[in-house]
Amino acid sequence: MWVIAVLILCSCGQARADDQAIREAIIQDAIRHFGGACPCPYNIMRNGRRCGGNSAYLRRGGNRPLCYLGDVSEQAVARYKAQQSPHRQQMTGTLPMVRAPSSAGRQSTFVTGRASVIDGDTLSIRDERIRLIGLDAPEASQPCRRNQRPWRCGQAAAMALADQIGNQNITCEITSKDRYKRSLAVCRLNSLDLNEWLVLQGLALAYRQYSLEYVPAENAAKKAKRGLWAEGVSFESPWDYRHRN
Repeated sequence: MWVIAVLILCSCGQARADDQAIREAIIQDAIRHFGGACPCPYNIMRNGRRCGGNSAYLRRGGNRPLCYLGDVSEQAVARYKAQQSPHRQQMTGTLPMVRAPSSAGRQSTFVTGRASVIDGDTLSIRDERIRLIGLDAPEASQPCRRNQRPWRCGQAAAMALADQIGNQNITCEITSKDRYKRSLAVCRLNSLDLNEWLVLQGLALAYRQYSLEYVPAENAAKKAKRGLWAEGVSFESPWDYRHRN
């Protein structure tokens, strides 16, 4: 009887832990796809400051963003579990995929193949459009200046990424989709994190609005004065350029 009781307690504890991981994954996805700049208290804004009292969560009226575990309903957890069922995973997608659990309790998808570079932070492997997560590269049409002369900084980022990859296979770990149905991923060439490499070269910025993962890489690029941080270079952050245009 005691053994049975212990097993029941263990299974209940594991179920609670799994549900918490699911809630955390749902919240992260909700914040990632939030249309505004500041969904939750203590979230990082585009200027690097904390949201605090400016967050949409603390404003009156309208539907509040998902910020805390208690904001996620049981129905949402049940829907998430249904969407992540093994049968559904096997039936989705047309690319060869290997699935493994991510640290957030969400299923990651690994896609391997030769990549076509679309721009400095987007590529495709066969029919899969992939957005490199945690960074933001200048747009292809975005004007930068180097030594007072026009410089196609977005094109430079795309060409550098294409040269780095060449004809080799890369592996992308896809964790979710963005609002444009692109896969969000960290891509690697052998052991090289291409997301981090782009930021280290000064060809892209750490996308602080969504992640602080590559802030150390950006700081290193600034210190070394690489790419966008080189002397004589002036540029506008990609998110501000898109907002203006």
